[in-house]
Amino acid sequence: GNNVRKAWGVPSDLFGTLPGRQTYVIDRKGVVQLVYNNQFQPEKHVAETLKLLPTL
Repeated sequence: GNNVRKAWGVPSDLFGTLPGRQTYVIDRKGVVQLVYNNQFQPEKHVAETLKLLPTL
């Protein structure tokens, strides 16, 4: 729900009409390595995450 979005400060999209969609990748040290935002292509969240994972 919106509780996680609010806790992480994810902004709404399209002038506040859509809830935001962001993916975070956090490494084992707790460092955020990726913040990816794309409202209309959810599959790209997976693709961007998979590109990053081998480097962690």
